[in-house]
Amino acid sequence: MTIFMNHGTITKHLPPFIGRETELKTIFELIDDPDCRLLSLVGPGGIGKTRLAIEILKHNEDKFSDGAYFVPLQPLSSSENIISAIASSLNFEFYDEEEQLKEQLIHYLQDKTLLIVLDNFEHLISGAEILTDILAYTLQVKIIVTSREALRLQQEYVRFISGMSYPDNAQISENELYDAVTLFADRASQFRSNFDLEKEWLSVVRICQLVGGMPLGIELAVSWLKTLTCEEIATEIERNIDLLTAQTRDVDIRHQSIRQIFEATWEMLTAEEKLVFMRLSAFQGMPTRHAIQAITCCSLMTLMGLTDKALLVPDEQGRYLMHELLREFAFEKLQADDEYTDILNAHSQYYLQLMADRQADLYGRRQLEAMREISYDFENVRRAWHWAVEHDDYEGIAKAIEALCIYLHFRSIWQQENYLLKLAMEKFADGETDRQKRVWGMLIARTKLTTDSPIDNLKTALEIAHQHNDIAEIGIYYLLLGYAYSYDDKIDEAYQSFEQSLPYLEKADDKYHQVAIYGAFATIERSKGNYDQCMIYNEKALTLSREIGDIGGQAEATAELSNILLTLGKLEESEVYRREAILLAEQFGRLWSIAWQKLEWATYHVFGLHGDLDSAQQIVQETESLIYITNHKKSSLTTALVKSLFASVQGNYDEALQVSDEAKEYVSPNAWGSIASWGTLIAYCGQGKYDEASDLLHDLLVYFHELKIISPALTYMLFGAIVLAYRDKNLSCATEILALSMTHKSSMSGWMRLWAVVDALQTNLEAELGTPHYQRLWEQGKQADWELVTADLIQKLSQEDVTDNNEMGQFPEQVIVANESLIEPLSLRELEVLHKIAEGLTNRQIADELFIGTSTVKKHITHIYGKLEVDNRTQALLRAQELHLT
Repeated sequence: MTIFMNHGTITKHLPPFIGRETELKTIFELIDDPDCRLLSLVGPGGIGKTRLAIEILKHNEDKFSDGAYFVPLQPLSSSENIISAIASSLNFEFYDEEEQLKEQLIHYLQDKTLLIVLDNFEHLISGAEILTDILAYTLQVKIIVTSREALRLQQEYVRFISGMSYPDNAQISENELYDAVTLFADRASQFRSNFDLEKEWLSVVRICQLVGGMPLGIELAVSWLKTLTCEEIATEIERNIDLLTAQTRDVDIRHQSIRQIFEATWEMLTAEEKLVFMRLSAFQGMPTRHAIQAITCCSLMTLMGLTDKALLVPDEQGRYLMHELLREFAFEKLQADDEYTDILNAHSQYYLQLMADRQADLYGRRQLEAMREISYDFENVRRAWHWAVEHDDYEGIAKAIEALCIYLHFRSIWQQENYLLKLAMEKFADGETDRQKRVWGMLIARTKLTTDSPIDNLKTALEIAHQHNDIAEIGIYYLLLGYAYSYDDKIDEAYQSFEQSLPYLEKADDKYHQVAIYGAFATIERSKGNYDQCMIYNEKALTLSREIGDIGGQAEATAELSNILLTLGKLEESEVYRREAILLAEQFGRLWSIAWQKLEWATYHVFGLHGDLDSAQQIVQETESLIYITNHKKSSLTTALVKSLFASVQGNYDEALQVSDEAKEYVSPNAWGSIASWGTLIAYCGQGKYDEASDLLHDLLVYFHELKIISPALTYMLFGAIVLAYRDKNLSCATEILALSMTHKSSMSGWMRLWAVVDALQTNLEAELGTPHYQRLWEQGKQADWELVTADLIQKLSQEDVTDNNEMGQFPEQVIVANESLIEPLSLRELEVLHKIAEGLTNRQIADELFIGTSTVKKHITHIYGKLEVDNRTQALLRAQELHLT
């Protein structure tokens, strides 16, 4: 490209310009704006201002009839030489030695339409008024200035230039284009012909993060590819920014190293600015003005000065960003200063107090605002926590812990929560004073899901809290203890703990945790089939959460209302509340809740009720990224089980069984009953394994019937119809059950239309029975009572136990006699499984020999343990020998 520069027109060969599309778009708009005649591109050294200015000239020189000119100011030692430098670049010769040079240049420019770029103005700020005079006496001259400091002129438009775009740790996508990564890859090809960005992706991203997208930093890092790998470059930069030193001879002397540039910037600062600049390095991310002034004690004028020098870049939210390399440089200065410890102490105290101040907000109406504020400040909060732990700041930890845990739980950042709590718990474990023990109790109570003995920890924490009569903490600990019991399926103990919690929470006026208590009561009552009581508790949770403005609580209570309605067979109403719960969870930003609610919606409504497999699969696929981010194991396993369901209905039975067998080991019985067994039953029936389907279906129907869970019972009746039709040849009953299952308003019958087996079953039944008889039976089935039909189906599926007694002849007489003497005799299948265990076979080997699924084997083993009153295989074999069953 051609640039007008110095003593004439020269051609300068530059590497390809990469990225900066957003900056270019903004600047081009300003160039076209007649009101903008002076534009300053401000940023630290090495950020790419000069290269950007040259690109601007290249794209805009045709808009100016008298040309576009580039004026390098870096060689100038005095502002008095600015006029001469501009004239030289314009090829203008002064004509009158007596007339002022400025007036001659302005007279020359008066009728000109041109663009002038003044590069590297920062050391000539004292002469900036020259630009005001030029603009005052010309009409079509536009000036662009690149500088490390704003000029502070009235006509000046300022645009801060920051690093090129790069992915952060939360959103690293190889499918997106990031300018910094693209620049690195482009320059890397000069040093390595076989450079493979895909293989080096993570290391390149890390390098771009470490240099904050600074183009010079990237260029200097790339030059080390002659010696180091990308991973090694990243490691060395983390250790010391001095690695960012030129490795080629033709680099501009000003850009030989990052440290050289920053030292030059440092020397430009006043004594007060140097002091504040050092202190600012204590921050991470983008602190507020209030935080900056509270910790650095800087005046507004000093803050403005650092902003004008682009050492701080303000945003629309009133926060300030310091480039990461600048921060690291300043932190080195701070570490060498006597006030290092005082500043880090002040920083820690400020952000721990900020968390304490946000606790009430997180409980109520400013919930969303508080979460946004903490999200902005979280890197500083984390640093404050680490410093407090390292320096035994018990009081700081105590006042911040509740808000920290609530925030991390809201954001589904489980690993971060676990790490920060364990870090403090391990450090404070040996505390001897009452104050230290109290803080330790607060920590171990909240590590409920991160230890091997959460119940024991909570009991210890409760003992400590009772000793201090800490009402608020006691209420929270009993709540957490209830959750811990629930995870172990100890429902009675859980209920008792929740009951113990409530009075303390009421006394502490902690309505936020009261919402959780009522929600826990509702869930337990629903699991017991006490739906009226469940509705009462859930209404309390919903009303109270609305009263205090707890959106998270509203989301959970609304989701529970959907669960209740689904249980009662009110499918359409259930879907309305499920979608409302999703909207609340999305508004709240609780990622695991969003994923869980969408999984429920996709499974039971989009797929189950409406039979929209494509949409259901898409929703499940969308949730997987949320599940990955949150590492929410329950959602991950449920996703696998839902995929098993989808695979089954599409006829991929082997795949469905494999997925469900792998996943069901890690889920609760209820989750297995509602999702995994659905897909497994489809697979069994699709493969003609009617005995296995009958075994699984019987217990499920008993469970649904006893608790009056209408929708699943109606849905699962379909499999009873298949078993009766194909295994037992009871065509009349199969037809009636099929009709009820497919037509009842409370049945999730939408998915049935997708499964080819159902269509074939209807066709076969009509052909076997004859159309008139089939239609009569169908109409009878539509009018049937679901509870009576379920009870009858359970009885029919239980007939195999009667058959078992007639087939005992395969066992010795003493075994039969011994078995019949038991209070609850083993069935034929259970005796077979017991004898296979005695032979030393594994569950898989038993399944293969008996032609049943491993899940069925496990179910039989559970029944055997219960009837023999034992807990494991070894005890079962010893007991069987004592009873002469083997």
